[in-house]
Amino acid sequence: MKQFVIFVCCVFFAFSCSDDAAWEKKLMQIKKVGDSNPAVALGSIDSLAESVKTQPEHIRMKYELLRVRVNDKADVMPDSDSDVKRLVEYFNRKGDDAERQEALYYAGSVYRDLQDTPRALEHFLQSMSVAERTERCDSILLRNTYSNLSYLFNRVQDNQNYLLYAQKEYEISMALHRLENTSIIHLATAYHQADSNRLAQRYFDEAFSREQERPKMEELYILLDYYALGGLQQQADRCMAMIDSLSPDSLGNRPSSAKLALGRYYQMKGDSRSAIGCYESILTNSSSLEEKYDASRKLISMYHDAGNAEKTSLFAVRFAQMCDTLNLGKRQEMAATVNNLYRYQRDKEKEQEILQAGERYRSWAISITVLALLAVVVVGWCYERKKNKLMQEVLSLSGEMNELKMEQEKLQEEVERQKLQNTALIRLLHQSGFASKADDIYNLLKRAAEGKYTMTAENWRQLYQVVDEESPGFREMVLQHLGEFTDQQMQVCYLLRIGMAKLDIQHITNLSRVTVWRWSKRYEWAEKGE
Repeated sequence: MKQFVIFVCCVFFAFSCSDDAAWEKKLMQIKKVGDSNPAVALGSIDSLAESVKTQPEHIRMKYELLRVRVNDKADVMPDSDSDVKRLVEYFNRKGDDAERQEALYYAGSVYRDLQDTPRALEHFLQSMSVAERTERCDSILLRNTYSNLSYLFNRVQDNQNYLLYAQKEYEISMALHRLENTSIIHLATAYHQADSNRLAQRYFDEAFSREQERPKMEELYILLDYYALGGLQQQADRCMAMIDSLSPDSLGNRPSSAKLALGRYYQMKGDSRSAIGCYESILTNSSSLEEKYDASRKLISMYHDAGNAEKTSLFAVRFAQMCDTLNLGKRQEMAATVNNLYRYQRDKEKEQEILQAGERYRSWAISITVLALLAVVVVGWCYERKKNKLMQEVLSLSGEMNELKMEQEKLQEEVERQKLQNTALIRLLHQSGFASKADDIYNLLKRAAEGKYTMTAENWRQLYQVVDEESPGFREMVLQHLGEFTDQQMQVCYLLRIGMAKLDIQHITNLSRVTVWRWSKRYEWAEKGE
C-alpha cells in the first residue's frame, strides 16, 4: 500500500511539471525514491517517457541518466552501452562536475555488468578524477567508485591497486560516518591478497564482531571462507553456526557462490566427501567462470592426494579449459594498459593546461609590448611639442619617486625591526611544538579548538606572520600550489603547517569533517613543508 501511494504521488507530480525547475525537482524526487525503492522509481520514470520528449535537451539527458541510475540500483542488467556512451559524451561537453561524475560512474557500472573490465576501469577512474578535483561532488558516489575499482582490480589480479582503492573506500566511509561491513571486508580481503595476514585478520575479526549484531548471509560466507582457509577453526565454527541458524538448508539448496567457502570449511574439518560434493556442485551448477576455476583446482588437489588418477586427470582437463577461457594474463595486461592510459591522459591534460597558460601569457606579453611601443611613440611626439612641460613633470615625478623610495626604506627598517622582535617568539613556539608555552597565539588557537573562542582576522594575520617568519618560503609555496584560493583554504594550509590535528582544524575553521579530511589529503605538502 505504501509503495502504491508513493507511485501515485510521483505520477501526479509528473503531470504537473511545466517548466525546467519543476522537471528538475521531479527528477530529484524520483532519484531519492530510487535510492531506497528502485522498483517504484522505475514506474515513475516510465510514466514520464512521453512528456519528457518535448523538454529541452538537458532535461532529456538528465532523465536518461536517471533511468540508467535507477536500473543499476534495481539490478536490471544492460544489453548494450549505446545509451550511456551518448550520456557521457553529452555531459562531458555540457554538464557540470557533478553531472560528469555521475555519468562516468554509471558508464563504469554498465561496462562492469557487460563484463568489459578495461572500459569499466577507464570510466570509474575518470569519475574518480572528476570527483577528487572538485569541491562539489557526490561523496557517496565517490565511495562507491572506490569500491568498484577495488573489485575490478581484484578481478584482474592487480593486488597493489586492489589494496589502494579498498583503503580509500574504508577511509572515506569513516569520514562520512557510514562505515559498512562490506567496506571492512573489502579492506580485509585486500590485505589478505597482499599477504598482510596480521592486518587481514584484524579487519576480518572487526567485520565478524559487527556481523553478530546484524548478520548477512553473503558476508558470513566470506568470513567462513577466510577462517577456513587460515585454519582458524573456532571462528569458522562460529560462522557456520550462524549460517545454519539463518538458513538451515541442505547443500543442494545453498547458493553456488557459497559452496566454495563450504568446501573449504569441510576440508578443514576433515570431511573430504562433503568438500568434494561442494566443489563438484559448483562445476555443475555455477555460471561463474571464476568459481569453476577455483573448484576444479581444488578437486585436482583432493583427488591427487586421494590417489585417484582418473579423477585427477579429468579435472585437470577442466582446469585447463577454465584457464583458457578466463585468460587471466590477458586480463592483467588489459587492466594495466587502461591504468597506464589513464595516467597518460591525466599528464597530457596537465601539459595542455600549461601550454594554454603559456599561450595566454605570451598573448598578454605581445599586447603589453605593442601598447608600450605605442606609448613611446606618443610620448616622443608629445615630447617635441611640450618639452619644457614634460621635463617639469619628469622632475616632479623624480622627486615623488625619491620620496616614495625614502618611505619604502623606512618601511623596510620597520619590517626588519619587527622581524627581530618576533624571532625569539617564533623560535620559542616551534621549539615547544606549539603546545607547551603560554604564548598568546597558541592560547587563542587552543581556545578556538575547544569551541571557546572565534579567531579574528587579526589573529589569523598574527599566525601567518609567525609561520612566514619561521618558514620564509611557505607563503610562496601556498600560492604556487593553490593558485586561486579562499581564506579558509589558506587557514587550513597554515594550520596543517604547524601540526594541528584534523579535529582541531575542524573546530577552529568551522568546516565540515569531510571537507577537512579531503583538504588535508590534498594539502599534504603543507604539513610536510615540501
